Amino acid sequence: MINLDHVESFLAVVAAGGFRDAAKQLDISQSTVTQHIKKLEESLKMEVIVRSNAGCSLTAEGETFLPYAQQLVNLACKAGTLFEKKDEITIGASSNTGIYLLQPYIKEFEERTPLSNAFEI
Repeated sequence: MINLDHVESFLAVVAAGGFRDAAKQLDISQSTVTQHIKKLEESLKMEVIVRSNAGCSLTAEGETFLPYAQQLVNLACKAGTLFEKKDEITIGASSNTGIYLLQPYIKEFEERTPLSNAFEI
């Protein structure tokens, strides 16, 4: 099974062009990034990054895997925010707009929101 932390490390190495900069970006050690890439390659049963003193580059398999890796991380982020409370608004308006035009919308929001007393108009 593919570990999302390993996929995030893969994407960081690709974006940064090397393990050291990827580790800084992720705020983890370089050896942890190296382990993540190694374990990702083991789970995929293929090498995805070619390592050299001049930096890193993707193998053909890594190029193929890259869009899937991006989709995996994006989908995981969306899934993580799926059940976050969304009944929250911020309103900025001039006095006339706030007084005359927004009142029906604010009233409807208050009626739908259980914590309607949590803010002042």
